[in-house]
Amino acid sequence: MNSVDKYIKAAKNVLIKSPEKDLEKKIIQRIANVSSDDEKLLDENFLDYMKKINSRPYILSEWILNNPGKIALVLAGSAAFALLIYIMLRKTKR
Repeated sequence: MNSVDKYIKAAKNVLIKSPEKDLEKKIIQRIANVSSDDEKLLDENFLDYMKKINSRPYILSEWILNNPGKIALVLAGSAAFALLIYIMLRKTKR
């Protein structure tokens, strides 16, 4: 698992200027000194995994899962704000 973590860390630091061209080649080129034993890790599943963990929805869902207190605070604040607006509108209708 340490080998996989090492390659994931290296692949996360890849600077890709044009995402529509040769993404897989740029990731593999960025990973240096791949041993013959570890080459089997760099298959299609690894590349699909890298695409998944670098997608915006996945990053957002991970942030939400890792910060439940912040999400609860934002939701509570939004609910309080909506309730305040509802009360103000209700008073103006009378």
